[in-house]
Amino acid sequence: MDALGLDHILLTIDLDNEASIRAAQKLEGIERVSDADYENEQHKVKFVYRRPE
Repeated sequence: MDALGLDHILLTIDLDNEASIRAAQKLEGIERVSDADYENEQHKVKFVYRRPE
């Protein structure tokens, strides 16, 4: 993130990958940002990681 100058990273995880979804939710700074429509249409969960300030 530092090398690219990014302040956040977007993660998408397939709904069938329950272990990765649980692991992502445990990380500090991760927020689930997908809504039901996105998850139903794309069959993915969307998370964003924001760098702590």
